[in-house]
Amino acid sequence: MHAHQRSCGLLACLLLCATPSALAQQSSGNQSPVAADAAKTTITVTVTGRDHRPISGLKAEDFTIYKDGQRLLISSVESADTPACVAIVADESSSMRGKLAAIASAMGDFVRASNSGNQILPVAFNDEVTIEEKFTTDAALVEKGLMREDPHGGTALYNAVMGTADYLAKNKECNKRVLVVLSDGEDTEGRKTLEAALAFLQCAGNPLIYAIGLPHPDRAISSHGRYALEEMANRSGGAAFFIEDFNGLHKAVLKIADELKNQYAVTYVAHTGGPDIKIEAHASGQKNMSVRTNVADPMDLSAGEPAYRAAMSSCVLQRVATSAGNDHQR
Repeated sequence: MHAHQRSCGLLACLLLCATPSALAQQSSGNQSPVAADAAKTTITVTVTGRDHRPISGLKAEDFTIYKDGQRLLISSVESADTPACVAIVADESSSMRGKLAAIASAMGDFVRASNSGNQILPVAFNDEVTIEEKFTTDAALVEKGLMREDPHGGTALYNAVMGTADYLAKNKECNKRVLVVLSDGEDTEGRKTLEAALAFLQCAGNPLIYAIGLPHPDRAISSHGRYALEEMANRSGGAAFFIEDFNGLHKAVLKIADELKNQYAVTYVAHTGGPDIKIEAHASGQKNMSVRTNVADPMDLSAGEPAYRAAMSSCVLQRVATSAGNDHQR
């Protein structure tokens, strides 16, 4: 992508497992023994209560992690309210006429309510994907970057999400990557499929995704469009919100900002082999808590762009094929 008016047409992928670092450590209590080939893995965890608000102040003893029925050793639990690279991916197709000012204003409030160190990337899309500004911490520049004089064209939703995830994955300064996606419907361009987009997101480092389904001017968001936003968000450990009018947009973005500031970085010890774990949270006076996890694993960029692109393509194809095989078995 270029600094201005950059178009994204991309296809790639991510292995949904964190790259572990070697660790040999002794365990105690009812936790499984830690062998010499054990490793540390850090995941981002969001804990919400019955009112769907984030629960803060939890310690290591408030979490339990299991893998294959065995309790794992938790080596640390820290606040994940660290500066993140946050891309705001906003639908600016023809159906957005008359709505951009409300979207820009809400996202400006989102920036002001978020970690002050966050690097924000405004991304506008219709049939094409455009980055109007570079990373910024300035809410006013974010609002400017999301204002287009004449919204037009269709909705290349998957291309926008994939291109933005790829852009963040290749930025070595981004340790925590987040996409906030705003759209009023499903992809109308048909250049990519939902399956390819989901595979690409996993292969591109599994960024944390929050999706906001915007009200369409003359109809409710389609069931497929709703499903697509939910799948992209839920698989990443994020969340999807669907608003009935633009008065609800500010409430949704402030909720997202609050979640990002109250997440946990949980590090546990296990044998290598992927993040197929179960994690539980416990807190005095809290019932029916919900726990969501995100395992970020950006691809190695050290071998250069051609090797990175080849690995991404291979990863996407493999994941799409695996998904198709699983669907056929069902």
